[in-house]
Amino acid sequence: ASWVRSNIQAYPSVSFRYVCVGNEVAGGATQNLVPAMENVHGALASAGLDHIKVTTSVSQAILGVYSPPSAAEFTGEAQGYMGPVMQYLARTGAPLLANIYPYFTYTYNQGAMDVSYALFTATGTVVQDGAYGYQNLFDTTVDAFYTAMSKHGGSSVTLVVSESGWPSGGGTAASPANARIYNQNLINHVGRGT
Repeated sequence: ASWVRSNIQAYPSVSFRYVCVGNEVAGGATQNLVPAMENVHGALASAGLDHIKVTTSVSQAILGVYSPPSAAEFTGEAQGYMGPVMQYLARTGAPLLANIYPYFTYTYNQGAMDVSYALFTATGTVVQDGAYGYQNLFDTTVDAFYTAMSKHGGSSVTLVVSESGWPSGGGTAASPANARIYNQNLINHVGRGT
């Protein structure tokens, strides 16, 4: 209750939609994730603020298989905790937040894909998955999340991309030019809807 007073009610001019419990929680801490989400949800409900949804954010690294999206699955470790997370989110109507960085997928799979697929600059379909053609890695990853989520009780859960971007230095294909291309193309892409 004091946390809600200090961090939510103390800011009456702020319109809170979500409270995120943890960011890319992994390892042994995952066993505490849903109980922590339940506690925060209960505190918000007790304060009459149950319109604020409680969620968590996950890394794209929890996808053990991402392509083709229809075959997507969480990693073995993530399968152990994403079921309860999906059940909680489905029950409360909260979305799952995902940090999606095509840069990392590209750098781990350089020999298997062209950078244009990661930068939204591919000129045609790169991945064909049944009736769906994918021209960029961002959409592939989003749909992969939806498939993996549905396999663990989250078919009614919405996905919200909470982080994305491209580094301007310090790694393969990391440059100010590529960062500008990715970020502008991401803005253009989501502006049209995904």
